Amino acid sequence: MAEGVRRLTAQSDCWKRTLDISGDGKSNLGPRPRTVRTQLEDSGVTINALVIGVDNPAPPTSARPRSRSCPPTSGRR
Repeated sequence: MAEGVRRLTAQSDCWKRTLDISGDGKSNLGPRPRTVRTQLEDSGVTINALVIGVDNPAPPTSARPRSRSCPPTSGRR
């Protein structure tokens, strides 16, 4: 993010500066994005981020335990 902002601010003829990034996992190299983002807030660059997928996906609905708010019925009404 810092490198992208550095390159965008070096372009004096840009009327709008937007950095679009996407990721498919945890940030595991360099500083954390939230730390960098706060450092770049006054740069005038808009940072758009898109997360693709999740690190710990929830199990499928059919594999989740079901909670019951009523006791099971015996089939009689």
